Amino acid sequence: MSGKIIQTPVLLKILQQSVLELLGEEESDRLFQQTGLSSLDKQGILFILEALGDAFAQRFDSQTARGLLIRAGRASLIFLRRFEEGIADLGATDNRLKPVVQRFLYSLKELARLFSRPCDMVVNVDLIGQQAFDWHMQVDAPEEMKMDFAPYFFFGLLQEFCEWLDARKNYQLVYTSASGQVTGETILIEIRDPD
Repeated sequence: MSGKIIQTPVLLKILQQSVLELLGEEESDRLFQQTGLSSLDKQGILFILEALGDAFAQRFDSQTARGLLIRAGRASLIFLRRFEEGIADLGATDNRLKPVVQRFLYSLKELARLFSRPCDMVVNVDLIGQQAFDWHMQVDAPEEMKMDFAPYFFFGLLQEFCEWLDARKNYQLVYTSASGQVTGETILIEIRDPD
């Protein structure tokens, strides 16, 4: 992918397709048109994901919004692979033949690079155990910007992404939000062999 980041109009298209899959055409159109989500093409990724979460919360409630964002994250992988060639290439044979830890570290870093924008949010991935990874999202936006909903989208995306990279393994993901923490959030990913 060579440092490429996802463009906002592409992200909006992916989110619209994902929400359409979850809620159907009528509800999806209403959500994007009435809340102005479809006109956020000049905004950053974090702002868009938070706006989507707010729209879900207004329509339903905060807890349901988080669940819908997890489902939207999962549903978005197929569209992300369709619109972002670099992500689709991670499913190529040469990547799949790498040892598990190398494949996941490389692939997660490529996915993180796609969503990192210095003016908005930076995502870093580190190996923290023999088969465990730390997906850390750091806010680099104005101080009033926080992550109430965005981590739930990434939680769902990472669930689907890990299963796509290797369906023979089991994955445990844990969202480790620190109480009152504003500037960063972490999702821990552990790869396990099936019992």
